[in-house]
Amino acid sequence: CSWPTFTTIGDSTNEHVQVLHQFAHAFRRLQDHRDLKGKRLLPAFPRLLHQTWKTESLPDNFAYWRKSCLQVHQSWEHKLWTDSDIRDFVAGYYPSLLKAFDEYPDTQQIKRIDFARYLWMHRFGGVYADLDFECIQPLDGVLEDNELSGDILLGW
Repeated sequence: CSWPTFTTIGDSTNEHVQVLHQFAHAFRRLQDHRDLKGKRLLPAFPRLLHQTWKTESLPDNFAYWRKSCLQVHQSWEHKLWTDSDIRDFVAGYYPSLLKAFDEYPDTQQIKRIDFARYLWMHRFGGVYADLDFECIQPLDGVLEDNELSGDILLGW
């Protein structure tokens, strides 16, 4: 099984790159946890769906698409992150990265969200889906295929 390699541009001590390296290392450890028969104890991809919006009050079209994901993935955990949740998460779990997170201007909140997506995957695993993504069928099959190969699924 081959593991991802991260190529850095510029300073290799960049904290964002360090988080990605930690993510790859944590994923390798998770892949190695097996029972005596060789069966994986935990799925490589936790059944957890992350989505984000400014507040818990969604515009109608986003509420419709989110509902489709909730219905298709009823056995999964679901987390809708709000802007304030995101900052609290970074402060609580990655305090050393909070300064970098806060340095993004308020006019570039999307960059904070992009930043947080990597941290969610590092901390919790799962799947991130934008709110304009309609779920038509479960993602379980795609995830199971990649669990067997040991790949990290970054886009589909």
